[in-house]
Amino acid sequence: MGVTDRQTPTEPPTTPPTASPSTSSAATGGTSPGRPAPGAGTVSWLGPDRPVLRLATAAWLVVNMVNVTIWAAMCVTGLRWENPWWLWSFAPPGAALAALWWITDTVRRGRPDRGGHV
Repeated sequence: MGVTDRQTPTEPPTTPPTASPSTSSAATGGTSPGRPAPGAGTVSWLGPDRPVLRLATAAWLVVNMVNVTIWAAMCVTGLRWENPWWLWSFAPPGAALAALWWITDTVRRGRPDRGGHV
């Protein structure tokens, strides 16, 4: 650290700039400079981050983990094979979620700002 790197007592300390209310993410619609504006090419609730799909997928996974755990416990404690009834709550909603993820995938279908086809 050289002499020129030190601050004199009369200089204010260097701090990182804070976001003003006019430049906060709430004021700009929650977007950052690298992201497209909400609704740019996709439905906002299924937008680039797809928060609704993430929540639905997480709920689907939790429900199915509970179902498979109950089914496995029934097989082990009953000492006999039970029909895999949990497949009814696994396959149809899983197929619907997979289709929604596939339909809303902006990388697969190309984004207008990257020269892709919409």
